[in-house]
Amino acid sequence: MRRLARLLPLVLLLGLIPPGPAAAQFPDAEHFRCYNVEGPAPSADQGFNRVSLNDQFETQRTKVLRPVLICNPVTKCRDGHRTPDPECEEVQNLADHLVCYRTADPPPLFATGPTGLQVQVENQFELAILGVPNRANLLCVPSEKCELVNGFCSQP
Repeated sequence: MRRLARLLPLVLLLGLIPPGPAAAQFPDAEHFRCYNVEGPAPSADQGFNRVSLNDQFETQRTKVLRPVLICNPVTKCRDGHRTPDPECEEVQNLADHLVCYRTADPPPLFATGPTGLQVQVENQFELAILGVPNRANLLCVPSEKCELVNGFCSQP
């Protein structure tokens, strides 16, 4: 559960679950910065390229395509501050990463466009009502990561 709490900010950012008062309950949740990646789609013989996804908006079967983002935990400081500083939120777990895959989804089951879903978010930046005009067609999964140096993993 603690690992999920650290991943909550990105999940909310990507609209994978509707935000609400729960976001404020995870003060030690990680912040993530995402980078574009290139790579092949998961192999069909691994059995994970077709999945069923069930969230608070809909349940859909989808095909997992190629990876498009890797998200690293990041220390975030208020403007003008540097780590270490009480105004900085340090990384709690360097091992927490996300890899986001493009998905081939059927049309959403919820109303899209200007009259679509609305959610209220509360986080350190704002309390706001946001429209959810459509689905991002991304699936982000917790992942282990190592940098390759001369073809071998180097941690972290």
